[in-house]
Amino acid sequence: MPCFKQPSRMFTTFGLFTLAIASSVVSAQADPASDEATRQSMMADMRASAAANDRANFDSQQRQQADAARYSGSGANSGTTSGGGGSSTSGSGAGSGGYRAEGPRSIVSSYTFTVHRQESPAALISRLESEAAAGNALSAFNLGRILYTGFDGIPRNDATARRWFGEAARLGHPGAQSQFGHMLHDGIGGPTDAAGSLNWLKKSADQDDSYGQALYGFYTISAVVGDAQAPEAVGYLTRAADKGELVAQATLGTVVYALGVGAAADKTLSAHYSALAAAQGHAGSQVQLARLLLTGHGVAMDEAAGVSWLRKAAAQNDSEAMTLLGQLAFTGKEMAQDNAAGAMWFKRAADAGNPAAAGQWAQLLLGGDYGVARDEAEGARYALISAEKGDANGQMTLARCYYNGNGVPVDMGQALFWFRKAAAQGDVGGQQALSDPKMVEAARRQ
Repeated sequence: MPCFKQPSRMFTTFGLFTLAIASSVVSAQADPASDEATRQSMMADMRASAAANDRANFDSQQRQQADAARYSGSGANSGTTSGGGGSSTSGSGAGSGGYRAEGPRSIVSSYTFTVHRQESPAALISRLESEAAAGNALSAFNLGRILYTGFDGIPRNDATARRWFGEAARLGHPGAQSQFGHMLHDGIGGPTDAAGSLNWLKKSADQDDSYGQALYGFYTISAVVGDAQAPEAVGYLTRAADKGELVAQATLGTVVYALGVGAAADKTLSAHYSALAAAQGHAGSQVQLARLLLTGHGVAMDEAAGVSWLRKAAAQNDSEAMTLLGQLAFTGKEMAQDNAAGAMWFKRAADAGNPAAAGQWAQLLLGGDYGVARDEAEGARYALISAEKGDANGQMTLARCYYNGNGVPVDMGQALFWFRKAAAQGDVGGQQALSDPKMVEAARRQ
């Protein structure tokens, strides 16, 4: 193995090695059905998206609440709440002023509700509490919304919001059942209760609440891959996605039909649902759609459109998109070759936490190629980041650093450790390295 006998050549030949990897990455990642690491990454991305966008559009939770009388009182003490295409009734009284809710979470970010101009925040809370205690589900739900997001000096209080969402859920409010299920699942405002979460989400989903359908489907697919419940979950996801639910569209496009989780892999359906979620701004779906467009899988090949979607995702700091842009810039296949831009994208993706990009950036630093100033210490540091996150290329790079003393002291024990890690993932170079005499000796000493 000449790379071990001639350390100086190990990284100076990196350029050809990088281009060989880069030219195949997009095609390989466009067909990830059997790639468990890709599945786990996409599921993690979806979990983060579901948590960050628990109410991407409050209208979708409220669409089924048009029958106001089902949940609220009537007569002189009634007012209205409205959110774009849907409406429902809350006790507010005659004469009103509008309020557009603000807050860090999105349950009411696009929803306007009405209150008395003369009604103070304390009076509003008191009235809603009285109505809720009398069995008004919508008032209990509105208490949860106010306390979940904060309103007019009323501080956010997840624990109390969760209690009122739970009360509204028990009174039969589908939207509250969805939100209560979400809070139970993610441990917001109290302990995690996955089983209870799915129970409430199922109740909401069966009442045709699209957000409940989306979350029930997503959480089920996340937890019971291959389970008998998976087809039912896909059914709920499809119904929610067709009503515009972002979480459902993204789950179908980037997990279910991209990876064959819960249903047979289908690139055409993956492209369809990824396009819907991409149009709503979901970065992971933008990346998946780009892969399919770049390779012509499930959709007509359109390299310009693929690169455009990658740029949209990269603008959201998506590390996978930046990694792919870096690879494309080096190959010059789908965009003009630009080594400086490629190096820039790898650096940005590495700093955003992408393990593959960290490994690639490490090799650029160690090799001092493509206009990147050689810095072995930094190269070894990025190789460690990549290796610890499970990237086989990063593990091989770090092992070579320890073998040759590039940026770190020579340490055959550490070299052996990381060669073994890479070999266990099927890396041929790692497997071959284990037969190197120095590695055999290191293993014997353990």
